[in-house]
Amino acid sequence: MVDAKKLKEKIAKTAEKAKKSATSKFSRSVKVDPHKHCRVCYTVIPMDADPRVCGSEECAQKNERDEKNQKMMRIMFIVFVALFFVPLLLRGFGIA
Repeated sequence: MVDAKKLKEKIAKTAEKAKKSATSKFSRSVKVDPHKHCRVCYTVIPMDADPRVCGSEECAQKNERDEKNQKMMRIMFIVFVALFFVPLLLRGFGIA
């Protein structure tokens, strides 16, 4: 059987350790400037970068391809949903 009192004490100790490590002197002294990461290679880029890619030509090309693929997938999803639901709606309204 598990002793509830010992379990609560163990949880309290673990929580206290986590609280101390989160508020340690080291964690307070670390400052990270606001930044973004390139969508392709994940290097640090400025906050105002738009589109969100670094200056590399390879990253820009890959990002363009990815955006085109995402647009095509959205269109295909809408078409397939329409192909599925239109006959159901027509049958429900008694048209077909």
